[in-house]
Amino acid sequence: MKSLWLLAPALFFLSPQSSSRLRNDRSGMDHAVFFAVETYQNGSLTNLQNPVKNAREIAATLQSRFGFETEVLENPTQAQIVAKLNELTRLYATNADGRHPADGQLFLFFSGHGMSEDENGYFLPADADPAQPWAKGIAYEIWRPKVDKIN
Repeated sequence: MKSLWLLAPALFFLSPQSSSRLRNDRSGMDHAVFFAVETYQNGSLTNLQNPVKNAREIAATLQSRFGFETEVLENPTQAQIVAKLNELTRLYATNADGRHPADGQLFLFFSGHGMSEDENGYFLPADADPAQPWAKGIAYEIWRPKVDKIN
């Protein structure tokens, strides 16, 4: 299982014929999860206009053109993101329902505010405080190795 941390624009340049061929040559289910934050609970972060709309549109394209199973989490908190990432780790590690074999793909997409502090990068969930990104932010340096371990 290969996991992706960021959107791979090349995916959208595949022709429908090549994408269906790729999908049919594997038994694995392709799954995409979108974390789209545009409404922030902390008044010091500007609300955004398009993350949810864009996530829904990309999810629909992945589903209709490439056969992905998609899920869009709108304005998730840090706890919701962590719970979903932990759930995906369990699903793909155990493959309990038979839908997540190693030849499938997991696509993760984060859209919203991000920041760096002290050489650490953070995705900011709906409940993040930019004055303390380590408290509620999704730290790239912590989550990237965990995501990479997903089978």
